[in-house]
This record gives sequence, structure tokens and C-alpha cells, in this order.
Amino acid sequence: MGDGLDMPAMKQGVPPSLNQQADIAAATAYWRKIHQEAPLEAIKSVEAAAKQLVTLTGALQAAYFAVVALGDVRTLVTGAARLAVLLPVLIWLTSLFGASMVFVPRARAGADLDDWSEEAWVDLRATYFSTVRKKRRWLHWSHGLLIASFAVMLVLLAWLVLMPSDGGGTITTVIVLTPTPTP
Repeated sequence: MGDGLDMPAMKQGVPPSLNQQADIAAATAYWRKIHQEAPLEAIKSVEAAAKQLVTLTGALQAAYFAVVALGDVRTLVTGAARLAVLLPVLIWLTSLFGASMVFVPRARAGADLDDWSEEAWVDLRATYFSTVRKKRRWLHWSHGLLIASFAVMLVLLAWLVLMPSDGGGTITTVIVLTPTPTP
């Protein structure tokens, strides 16, 4: 009781009892409160998700640079194919840009907190919901790019694994000289 989810069963055509009316009033108050708080929580949840994307893309870039710099990837890939190895980094940077745009403070028309007219709250509410939509759009765009980067990484990994090997380079003839004692 109290969470608004456990409504009592009512029979059709029978008016609710006093207990049922109290439960209905409590559920209505609960869901009305959720309805009022949901818009305020929307920006917080979008910004929290954007923070996670910023952290994740930064960690992916650091790990990728370590693998490329310390691994044999630079020696395996030559020429224009090296640009393909940089493609995930470009996608991550673009995703990072999208996630950071969620945090960019902007002056918004309709968000005049000094306006005390009777209709001011309507403008403020519309601006707030517009801001939430824009932040969500940036977040979805950033998240889509992150997913695309995983697909690119999978293709690059498959390409590196299936790339023909040169057999370890050219064969070097080794001449072993064994000193023999002279009489």
C-alpha cells in the first residue's frame, strides 16, 4: 500500500467502499506526485547518462591508444589503411562531442525567471520540455555513435585477424662459424 500499484479489486456496478475510496485517493495523489516530479528528473537522468558516455568514450580511447601504440598494429597496417585504424577514434570524439553538448549552458528564450506574469509559467514549462527534448536528442545521437564505433571496431578486428601474414618477414640465412683449433 502507498505505492499506488496495489489497487483493490472492485466489482463492476458496485460503488467503492470507504476503504477503496481512500485507496483510490492515495493512488491518485501518488501518481499525481510522480507526474509532477518526472519532468524535473528527466534532465537529471539525461545528464547522468551523458556523464557515463563521456567516461566510457574516454576510457575506450585510452585503451585503444594503448593497444595501437604498444601493439604491433602500427607495423601490420601501412599506407592508407592506417586511416581506417583511426576511424574508431574519430567516431568516439564525435560521440564525446554529442554527450558534452548535453552539458552546454545556454540562454533559452522563454526561460525568463524574472517574469512574474500569470502566463510566465507556461513559457517556462514549454522551454523546459524543449530543453529536455534537445538534450535527449544529443544523448541519443551520441549513444548511436558509440554503438556504431563498436561495429567499426568489430570490422577492424576481423580485418586484422584475417589479414594475410607475410610469414614473419624474409628468410635470413644464418652462417654459423665454429672455430676449429689449428695444429
